[in-house]
Amino acid sequence: MNGTEFEAGKARLEALLAWWIEEGQQSRNEATTRLHLIDELIVGVLKWPKEQVLAEESHGGTYADYSLGKPATRLILEAKREGTYFELPVGVGPGSVALATVTEDAPAINDAVRQVLGYCQERGVPLAAVSNGHQLVAFIASRQDGVAPLTGRALVFDSLEAMREKFQLLWDNLSIAGVEALALHTTLGDVRTATPPEKLAARIPDYPGYWRRNRIQTELSTLGDLVLQDIVMAPELEREFLARCYSVSGTLSEYALVSKETWRLAIARSTAWRRRPKRRPRAREGKSPETSRLT
Repeated sequence: MNGTEFEAGKARLEALLAWWIEEGQQSRNEATTRLHLIDELIVGVLKWPKEQVLAEESHGGTYADYSLGKPATRLILEAKREGTYFELPVGVGPGSVALATVTEDAPAINDAVRQVLGYCQERGVPLAAVSNGHQLVAFIASRQDGVAPLTGRALVFDSLEAMREKFQLLWDNLSIAGVEALALHTTLGDVRTATPPEKLAARIPDYPGYWRRNRIQTELSTLGDLVLQDIVMAPELEREFLARCYSVSGTLSEYALVSKETWRLAIARSTAWRRRPKRRPRAREGKSPETSRLT
C-alpha cells in the first residue's frame, strides 16, 4: 500500500457518503446493505483486494458474511441490515470505546458482536467487526493480555461522517496493511510483549557437547606446547617472536592485545627466574662450604 491507495480510498469514502446522503437512510435488508454499502466500504474504501475477500465462508455449519485475508483469515465482518444501528453517548467516540458502551443499549448489535466473536474463536481468527454499512465496530476477538474480548475496547465509527473525519484512524487499523501490521492491537491496548528470539545454539544438534580430538589435532597441540615452551625459555627470541606473530596495535582486537600482554609477562617472569642470584650453601660449624657438600 502507498499514498495513492490511501488517497483513492478517501475519495471513495467521500463518494459513498455523498451517495448515502442523496439516497437517504433506508430500511435496506442485509443483502442490499452488503451490496450497496459494505462491499464498497471493504473493497473501495479500505482497498482489500477482491481475491482476499470471501463471502459466506462455511465452517461447522455456520456462515461468516465476510472473511478477509488469504491464505489465513485475519478479520471476520458480520453484516447487519441498515436499520440495525447503535447510538453512542454524547461526547463519546468515534475511536477507541469500551465495547460494552456500544452493546448494552443495542440488543441487535450485542447479538451480532457475540455471533461474530463465536465465528472468530471457532476459526482461530484474531479480529472481528460488525457493520450496518454506515456504522462500524471492530474489536479483538482473540486477546493476549488476559482481558475477555467482550469486556475490552473496540474501534467504533458511528457514521460515515465519522469515518471521513477519522479516515486515517480507519485506514491505519482496518485496511489490509493495517490488519497485517496488527495495528488494532496497539490502538485497543492489546500490545503483545515480544519474546526474545531463540538462541542459535538451540538449533545445533547435541549442543552442548564434546568433540574428541583427532590424531592431527593432538599432535599439533603437543608440537605447539613444545615450541612455545622453548620460546619462553629463550629470552633472546622475544623480539623476533613478537615481531613475527603480532600485528601493529591498531589492527588487533582486545583479545589479541590481552594475549600479547600475557606473553610479555610470561617471558619477563621466565627471564627473572633465570637471572635470579644463586644461593651459596651454608657451611656447617667447623667445616668449609666445599667440605660441607661432601658430607
